[in-house]
Amino acid sequence: MRTAIIEKAIEWFGILKMSGLLISEVVYRSQFSKKPSLTWKEKIELRRNLDRFNVGSYSVNNLIKAIFFDILNQNPDKWLYGKDVRKYSVTEPDHFEELTPDFVLPVSGKDIPVFVIKTVNRDVELDKRKAPHSGAWRASEHIKFEALLRLMKCPLGLLTNGNEFRLVYVEEGLSTAYISWKQNDWLENEQTFEAFRNLLNSETLLPSREEGIYKLIKNSHDKQAEVTDALADQVYNVINKLLDYVNQSDINEPPEKVYDAVIKVVMRLVFILYAEENSLLPHGFPEYDENYGLIHLANELEAERASLGKEDFAVAAAYKYDAWYRILSLFNLIYYGSDHPDLKITAHGGDLFSPEEVMDLLKKMKLNNNGVREILHDLLYMKGLRLSYAAIDVEQIGYVYEGLLGYTVTRAPEDMVVTAKEKYVLPLSELEKRSAKEIKKLLNVVDKKITKIPDSFPEPESDSLEARVECYAAILASPEERLIKKGSYYLSASGARKSTGSYYTPKQLTNYLVRETLEPLCYKQIGQERQLKSSYEILKLKVVDPAMGSGAFLVQATNFLSEKLLKAWEIESGHMDISDVDREILAKRQIVEHCIYGVDINPVAVELAKMSL
Repeated sequence: MRTAIIEKAIEWFGILKMSGLLISEVVYRSQFSKKPSLTWKEKIELRRNLDRFNVGSYSVNNLIKAIFFDILNQNPDKWLYGKDVRKYSVTEPDHFEELTPDFVLPVSGKDIPVFVIKTVNRDVELDKRKAPHSGAWRASEHIKFEALLRLMKCPLGLLTNGNEFRLVYVEEGLSTAYISWKQNDWLENEQTFEAFRNLLNSETLLPSREEGIYKLIKNSHDKQAEVTDALADQVYNVINKLLDYVNQSDINEPPEKVYDAVIKVVMRLVFILYAEENSLLPHGFPEYDENYGLIHLANELEAERASLGKEDFAVAAAYKYDAWYRILSLFNLIYYGSDHPDLKITAHGGDLFSPEEVMDLLKKMKLNNNGVREILHDLLYMKGLRLSYAAIDVEQIGYVYEGLLGYTVTRAPEDMVVTAKEKYVLPLSELEKRSAKEIKKLLNVVDKKITKIPDSFPEPESDSLEARVECYAAILASPEERLIKKGSYYLSASGARKSTGSYYTPKQLTNYLVRETLEPLCYKQIGQERQLKSSYEILKLKVVDPAMGSGAFLVQATNFLSEKLLKAWEIESGHMDISDVDREILAKRQIVEHCIYGVDINPVAVELAKMSL
C-alpha cells in the first residue's frame, strides 16, 4: 500500500512541463508521499472556479483569489494586492519598462517579499513575444517575469494567464527553473493539482525564506549534488559493463583506442538523454522515437522485461542485438543529420559523434539487448527513481565526465583481482605470495576502507583460477567484478585528471565570476546613465579560458553574453522576424562563433566543452 502512495505522489513529474531544478522527486516524495488525495470538496471547488473563469464570469485575478484563498487556504490578510502592490513596482534598466506584481506575500518587517504572483490577460501566451511596434521591449511575459523577480530580489513567484500556471525560481548563480501547469493537467490528472496544492498551500508557502517551500528547494539543490555524484558512480559502472562486452567480443585493439571508444559511447548516451529530455532532439515524435529514440528504446526494453519476467527476458535478450545496432544508427543520425520530410535533424558533426575513429570497433562489440537494457537502466534510474535529465545542468554532465579523466583503459598482463571498497586492481600473484599479515599491510596502502580483514586465508580447493580467487573473497569486490583475466581490458586509475589540471567548478562560482568580469564590458557610461552596448560591440568581445576543462566557464559566458545580445537586438529591433526560441538559439550561436575561445591539454575535455556549448 505504501508503494502505491509513493508512486502516485510522484506521478506528476512525468506529466508537467518543467525546466531546470525547482524541486526534486526525492525531496517531494519525502515531504508529501503521505499527503491525502484531493477531497471531493476540493475537486468540486476547483472545477467550479475554472468553469467560472472559462465562461468569462471570473477575471484572472478572481481565479487566483479563489484558488489561493479558498482552495489552498492562504490567509488573504497576509497578502497584498490591488493598489497595495504599487510600492513594489520596479523599472527594467535596459528598456525602462515598469514592472509590477499583482499579488505579494510579504515577510513581516522586511521590504523584500517571499512570493509574488503576476497575472496577464487570458489570451496572452506566456512565451510569446509582443508583436512588432508594440513597444521597445517585446520580450515574452516569462522573460519579463524573470526580470521582475530578479529586480525585486524575490526568487520565487507564479506567472499565470488563467490557463497556464507557471511557478518560477530565479536564484542568483543558477539557471532559471520552473514547473508549468495547465488547466487540462488539473482536470485530466488530479495528481498534478495535488502537486500544485502541496507546494503552494498555507502549510508550505509561508512568509519565510527559511521554511516551507524555500527549504524544500534548498534541499532539492543539496540533493542534486548527491545525484551528480551518484550519476558519476553509475557512469563508471556503465563503462565497466561496456568493457565486459569488449572482452567477450574477441576485440584486439590498443587499450587507448578501447578507452576512446567506451568513453565516447557513454558520453554520447548521456548527451542524447539530456538532449531528448530538453527537446534538443525530436523525442515525442513517432518517426524519431520508434526508429531511433533512446528513451523510447529504454522504455520498450523495460516493458518487455516486465512482460516476460526477469529470468525469461535475460535468456531471450541474450540472443538479440537489434537494440545496439539501433543505437549505432542513432549515433550516425546525429552526426550526419536527416533531411527526410518527416524527420528533419540538423547534422551535428563534431569529433564526439564522428564514426571514423570508433565505429569499426563498436560494430564488433557483441552487446546484446540485455546489456543495452542494463546500461540504459543505470543511466536512467537511481535508487528506484527515474532520473530527470531536464533537471540536470550541462555543467553537471561535464563534472561527471571530468571524473573519468582520472582513469584509463589497461590490458591485464596477468590475472588480476579487484579490492572490495576502493576497487583497486592488483595481480592475483601479489596476494598469493604474501602471508595474511603482509596482505593486511598491503591493503593498508591500497584500500584502507577494508576493515574486516581475516587473520588467515584458506587454501584453494582446486588449481582453477576461480578457486584461487575465491580464497580472497573476504577482501575482494562482488563475484561478477572481482576477477580480471589475463588479456582483458579494464579501467584503472591514471592520475590524468590531476596531472592535466582538470577540476570541476561549481556553477554558482562560475556564474559569479563571469557576471563580475563581463558585466562592465557589456555597458558604456553615457553621462550619468549606463547604456547597453550595441550588438556589434557585444559580438566584438573575446572570452578565452586557457584551461577550460569541460567548459563550465565558457558555458556561463555564452549564456551571459547571449542574454545581453538578445537585449541589444530588442533595442535595435534586430532579428524580430523569427520566434523567441530561434532568436535565443541564434544569439548563443553568434556568441560561440564570435566571442568564445578555449584551450585544454586533454582532448576529451575539449570534446566535452564543445558538446556543452
